[in-house]
Amino acid sequence: MGQPEMEALWPELREAVNEVVKGYFFDEPHSQPERVRLHLVRDESFALA
Repeated sequence: MGQPEMEALWPELREAVNEVVKGYFFDEPHSQPERVRLHLVRDESFALA
């Protein structure tokens, strides 16, 4: 997946993570983290011309 495709999916990923965290901490909302860090790592290889 290239950079433009990932950038297009990033808001959708953020919303999904937000929903999962809220669901995980539904019974103890005071324990829910204030922030979640998303870290994108690109592992890319290419042919040299």
